[in-house]
Amino acid sequence: MRLLVCMLPITVSALVLAAARAEDGSDLKSTVRDNYVEEVEAARLAEVQESGSLQPLDAYSHFMSARELQDLGATPSAAAFAIPLPDQGIYIRIPVFHVQTTAQVQQAVQAVLAQGPVSDVVLDLRGNRGGLLNAAVEVADEFVAQGTLAQTSGRADTANLVFLAKPGGLLTGSPVAVLIDAKTASAAELLAGILQRNDKGLLVGRSSFGKSAVQSRFALDNGESLSLTTAYYRFSDGSTVGPQGLPPDAVLPSWAMRRKPPLPGAENGKTLLAEDAAVRKARELLRQTKTPR
Repeated sequence: MRLLVCMLPITVSALVLAAARAEDGSDLKSTVRDNYVEEVEAARLAEVQESGSLQPLDAYSHFMSARELQDLGATPSAAAFAIPLPDQGIYIRIPVFHVQTTAQVQQAVQAVLAQGPVSDVVLDLRGNRGGLLNAAVEVADEFVAQGTLAQTSGRADTANLVFLAKPGGLLTGSPVAVLIDAKTASAAELLAGILQRNDKGLLVGRSSFGKSAVQSRFALDNGESLSLTTAYYRFSDGSTVGPQGLPPDAVLPSWAMRRKPPLPGAENGKTLLAEDAAVRKARELLRQTKTPR
């Protein structure tokens, strides 16, 4: 399966590279022509080839920077982790979705479950600008027991995928409060929306960014990596994330959304609740109702 990237691009200065691409844009032109989410008319395709830029296509197709490629790897700063909360709760933080995210979440959750059952979950996606779509779906599978999680649709056959829940998720019996903000984007919105639409997740915070476009990574002959929009994702009910983002079920004031980065470790659960108003409020909301929505 081609690498599906669902994240906000990092803007870099690329004037010199664009000029070099324009000198020999045949590889770029054919990649766009054969794989873009919609058919590209000749004039726009010629503009892409001549300029060596993907801006004529959409706001999200771009040449991947070294930072983005690094974020998709398992860097320490991007590691997911979990912290036990008092009274059988668990806090899970996912900064970005990369190749090791699913394994990191599973290992962290298993370590907490080894100490006893979990009654509720606070999933922190604040500031998560996305990453690998497959990783977001795999994490969702830990919460949803059955049914369709999401689907992607595009022009190429390989862009049309359906993701189904598999049995054996670690947290299928636990209600979830998902913390989101204006920087929660793309694959992170996909995970939040899957949990909400499956009556698993209460969205808490501020409206998310608003991006449902899915990019695929292509390696060009000149050694560069291209992130090209090849599909859009939808939830099991056919809905998607519009430009206005996902609205929270419970709105918090901006001051409460300021995240105090916690450190992994069982001893930090009480400190986290005391210092992070959003986590504390999310936990209170979960305990006020038996069903998350």
